[in-house]
Amino acid sequence: MAIKKIANGKWRVQVDVGTTWKGKRDRRTKTVRSRREAEQQEREWFAGRDRLRGVSSRMTLKEYVDKFWWPTKENTLQQTSLDSYEQDLRLRILPHFANVEFAKIDRLAVQQMINDCGTASTAKRARDLLRAIINDAIDSGAAASNPAAGRFVFPRQQPKDEDAGGVWLTTFAEHRTLLMAAQGAGEVEKIILIGLCFGLRKEETLGLDVRDLDFNADALHVRRAYVKSSAGNLEKVTKTQLSERVLPMSEYAKTRLQILVADLPPDSPVCLSRSGERLSPSTATKKLRRWLEANGQPMVTMQTLRHSFASACIDAGVDIAKVSAWLGHTNITTTLNRYVKTRKKDLGAAVAAMDAVMAP
Repeated sequence: MAIKKIANGKWRVQVDVGTTWKGKRDRRTKTVRSRREAEQQEREWFAGRDRLRGVSSRMTLKEYVDKFWWPTKENTLQQTSLDSYEQDLRLRILPHFANVEFAKIDRLAVQQMINDCGTASTAKRARDLLRAIINDAIDSGAAASNPAAGRFVFPRQQPKDEDAGGVWLTTFAEHRTLLMAAQGAGEVEKIILIGLCFGLRKEETLGLDVRDLDFNADALHVRRAYVKSSAGNLEKVTKTQLSERVLPMSEYAKTRLQILVADLPPDSPVCLSRSGERLSPSTATKKLRRWLEANGQPMVTMQTLRHSFASACIDAGVDIAKVSAWLGHTNITTTLNRYVKTRKKDLGAAVAAMDAVMAP
């Protein structure tokens, strides 16, 4: 059997993809968390086995991507991932390597691509994609080594302005002020309420249905996401397995949500457009911004509402591991590095606490 469930509850996939250069059977085995992941890996290995015919060591990177790599990804990846790959290929990788044979790609050329990316995050993403493509080409016999592997010098990460991309509200007192102001604001109140009381990602907020709100158990179920892609707005699974989670519901959130969805059927989206359809990502952003501007409120975004939730939890002394699990992260470091922020004005409270202890 190519796929089977093993004793620890995980899934093992095993595929014979051919023979090694020594003439031995080349059997690939991998253990993953779900059957869905196992089936995706099996499809990728089968596709790799089938495409070995016709692969040439004289292929250019673009020829390989067009003929072998991209068709495989189209069948296995979600549209949002395809959009991200397409952008990095078109803007960063192909301008440097489109007509270059794999054997002629060297580390100096990879470093030049990195230098031309401008920002550290963009450069790392482009390098990672190039490295993945060449690794795939190695498995297929089109490349012998991977010059994109190893260490490179990336552009220096520019320090971010405190409020770049939206204001952070780092205490629950600040949250309360905005929540009170938003009462009665319809879809905008829903967005602010879900962001500040649950810390959901933008796509998770928009993916909520009324049936995901369990008022008997005081719980909110995060099951899906609603995102913008080149194929239009679409529903998809959550970002990771840990992103599908059940979150406790505060009394305030429960009371307001019961009022806000009282007239909606269970299969209705929580956040609605004027026509009664699921609120689109672009419209949600515009609605929130316009309401904040019209009412003189801090210019938060749907993303910084999530940042604000995490920061306020840490400010209130909630354990970082609990915050990480609440946000659906696979690693606590992600929570610390990306979602917890200390503003300069908050440091004054720390100094006051020191003075209180040290004073005679």
